[in-house]
Amino acid sequence: MLFRLCRFTEELVGNAIRHGGTQIVRIHLGADAALSTVWVTVEDDAKGFDPDNHSEGFGLQNMGGFARRSKGSLSIVRRQPRGLSIRLSIPVTPGKQTAVVSSDLSQ
Repeated sequence: MLFRLCRFTEELVGNAIRHGGTQIVRIHLGADAALSTVWVTVEDDAKGFDPDNHSEGFGLQNMGGFARRSKGSLSIVRRQPRGLSIRLSIPVTPGKQTAVVSSDLSQ
């Protein structure tokens, strides 16, 4: 699952750079032991898009499919004045150790 989570994050960062012209990307990884979930949130300052009025391209379809197959959830929120916040939460098996990490990547 860690490999898939990394690929998901890589896709989001790539989209922000390729399509949005981002200058700053923030990646937050974490776990919630009480809910038995791990999550990744990717935030950017790109030009973004309106998730309510945007056709789903293959990237968004793949992300949504990954969330469904993982029995998780995907949240896309437009940030003002620019950018997006996309969060994927996935249930995990209790008892496995997971670290909480926060990092900023700037160009």
